[in-house]
Amino acid sequence: MEMGLTRLSLKTPGDYEKVQCSVLGQSGLNFKGVLFRRCIMSKVWLTAALVFAIAAAGCSVLPGARHEIPPYPLLSENRLALTKEYARIHYGIDGYKLKDPRLVIIHYTAFHTFQESLDFMRPDELSDIRGDIRSGGRVNVGAHYLVDRNGVIYNLLPDDIMARHAIGFNYTAIGVENVGRDRNDLTEAQVEANIKLIRRIKNKYPDIEFLIGHHEYAVKELPHYILFRELDGRYRVTDKIDPGDAFMAKIRAGLRERYGLHLKH
Repeated sequence: MEMGLTRLSLKTPGDYEKVQCSVLGQSGLNFKGVLFRRCIMSKVWLTAALVFAIAAAGCSVLPGARHEIPPYPLLSENRLALTKEYARIHYGIDGYKLKDPRLVIIHYTAFHTFQESLDFMRPDELSDIRGDIRSGGRVNVGAHYLVDRNGVIYNLLPDDIMARHAIGFNYTAIGVENVGRDRNDLTEAQVEANIKLIRRIKNKYPDIEFLIGHHEYAVKELPHYILFRELDGRYRVTDKIDPGDAFMAKIRAGLRERYGLHLKH
């Protein structure tokens, strides 16, 4: 199932009868042919629907959830044009499409709140404060998914659109950002959300064989580095510390123990 906004929420804490969800910009979730639209449901049917939704999609459910954002909030015609320009310069690709991803890269945002994190990535063009990568192009940094500190997952860009999040790998990598100032600001809820999300991504794209933390991306001795591609010799990789070995170890252990999923790094 392809999610637009990976989110199922109750409108108010006490409103157990109304369900609002957003998938691919539509009102409704389609689970194995069953379509749940915005509707009034009995408490019994609502409970059953929510349990089924969680089991089928790995979605997070939060009564009175705080953030209301549209599906794919980073997507715009201007961003697509800038991404196409970036892909041509760095990967020799004439387009902005992400085809046959083989890698998932985990990050943290360096911001403590969801809103700060989203606000930084939402502009189409790179901020002046990112002078370290300014020479690489105008398109702003971004990711396909943003995981809030409470474990709620938001889909910022479609999986088949390139996001700028790791030098040398954007043409083949799905990026997952986690809200957090630093590695000590990350939560167990985010670990759980990442495990479920990565499993869903792997099920959707069976050719994905690598999972790395951003801090591992430039290590030439690791297996994933065979995918590195950078055509601009002046554009250098930068040192990264996110999200750290401990966070990645928990995610990898969860994938192995819960799903028998072993992804190389």
